[in-house]
Amino acid sequence: MTSAFKGKDLRKLTRLELYELAKKLDIKGRYSLSKQEMIDRISKPQARGNAKPDLKPSADSAKTSARAGKKPHPSFREPPKKIAKQKILPPMGEIKKGYVSPVPDQQAQELPTTYGDTRIVVQVRDPYWAHAYWDISEESRIELLKSIGEENLSHCRYVIRINDVTAVDFNGGNANSFFDCRIFPDARTWYLHLGRPDRRFVADLGVISPNGSFTLITRSNIFQTPRTTFSDRVDEKWMAADEKLNEVFNASKGAGQSAGKTSWERPRAVSAQFLEGAASGGGVSSLSSPAKRSESTKANDFWLVVNTELVVYGATQPDARLTIQGKEARLRPDGTFSVRFALPDGEQIIPIQAVNSDGDKQRVITPVIKKETR
Repeated sequence: MTSAFKGKDLRKLTRLELYELAKKLDIKGRYSLSKQEMIDRISKPQARGNAKPDLKPSADSAKTSARAGKKPHPSFREPPKKIAKQKILPPMGEIKKGYVSPVPDQQAQELPTTYGDTRIVVQVRDPYWAHAYWDISEESRIELLKSIGEENLSHCRYVIRINDVTAVDFNGGNANSFFDCRIFPDARTWYLHLGRPDRRFVADLGVISPNGSFTLITRSNIFQTPRTTFSDRVDEKWMAADEKLNEVFNASKGAGQSAGKTSWERPRAVSAQFLEGAASGGGVSSLSSPAKRSESTKANDFWLVVNTELVVYGATQPDARLTIQGKEARLRPDGTFSVRFALPDGEQIIPIQAVNSDGDKQRVITPVIKKETR
């Protein structure tokens, strides 16, 4: 026991004073000890983790006794002599390419249990789970003890507060929602069950006092869980220069069919002809023809043509049979589908039916779309 506290009743000291004394005595795990446990550790030197003195005589004392004509202690054993292994190097003329000269063995060093930083890091594992690891410095623990009080801290709950900050510029108090995950006071890592795919979160490490108030220790990085469904972005359009399109079409049968047309019309004329041929074969097509100029607009220098399309997409069982407007549609391997329709003025009724592979179950969904051009 140090001279500053020698002769004092440890039970009259505060937990903070006991903590400072335990720190000077280098008592391991002092931050997680209760007041009584800390008193027991300080009062009993053998409980501090100090090594017991070795009562066996050393080799030097045994040799001294032997020179004096005394028999060595029965527990003494002469340590075995170590024979140094000689490393034989190959002759200079026989050293092979890539040979590395042996180096002395280095003692393996253990990683420290703490780095003295107060921080928490969260890594996403999958759409529903994340892994958190953290560290709390001694200074942060003392500040927490001073701010809450030694009596209240023993009754506080350590938690990780998960804040949903999707589409929010988080300032610490404007989360969409939050929930608490209780942890052990001496824990350093934890798996968090989020249960919310495609959302953004921030984790707050702190304690909840008996009156329900939350005290923040440190805040994590912003992390986002991946989605579990296919993307809602379908039929992405990729543009190409007209020169490249002309080169492709000139190398195909479109060269003769698009003669005499402008650079804007030539690729689209061949594309329209291809689409008309595909549509004549029956079934639902996932392609649509581009806007066409009427005869009245060809003579004008300034003109405008506007057409509209409708994209219908969804998913069902991969082995199901799907029909759209009574015509069979092809499913992707994962059961998703996407089709495009020309959308003229008026009302469009698109019944979509899915029948399972056994043919005894079916589902029908019928979108109704109305369009009016002004």
